[in-house]
Amino acid sequence: MSEVRAIAEITLNRSREPEEYRRALTETLDATRSLQSLIEKLLILARLEAGRMKPELEPASTADSA
Repeated sequence: MSEVRAIAEITLNRSREPEEYRRALTETLDATRSLQSLIEKLLILARLEAGRMKPELEPASTADSA
């Protein structure tokens, strides 16, 4: 979240060319996607811990871990 805020604050600090705004918006979008992924994973963990969700177990080969 602090990355998104920093990008916005730096970008709005002074007037910029349209391409600079486009780059900043792209960086912001990338940062929000990462943040959304993290939040979704944390929600899954919370649901698992609360017993509201069951883990989906899959067979794994022990040869893969060597």
